[in-house]
Amino acid sequence: SVITLPDSHDEAGIPLPEVERIALDQAEKRYDAGTAIFVDVRDQSAYEAAHIPNAISMPLGEITTRYQELPQDAEIITYCT
Repeated sequence: SVITLPDSHDEAGIPLPEVERIALDQAEKRYDAGTAIFVDVRDQSAYEAAHIPNAISMPLGEITTRYQELPQDAEIITYCT
């Protein structure tokens, strides 16, 4: 099955407000512990310019067709900036 992502924004213009956010320090703890997979949803050129070590490049426009590549039982943290 294909997942479709809604094009929703909150009053401040933040995309996908229904997606849970975590604080940077919490993301860093999970990175240091190796308990989460980081997915960079920016375009390929931004990923190539700089990214979190070992992050997977999966531009936002590709998630609906590539999400099966990610483990079902892992915590996935996406980032774009």
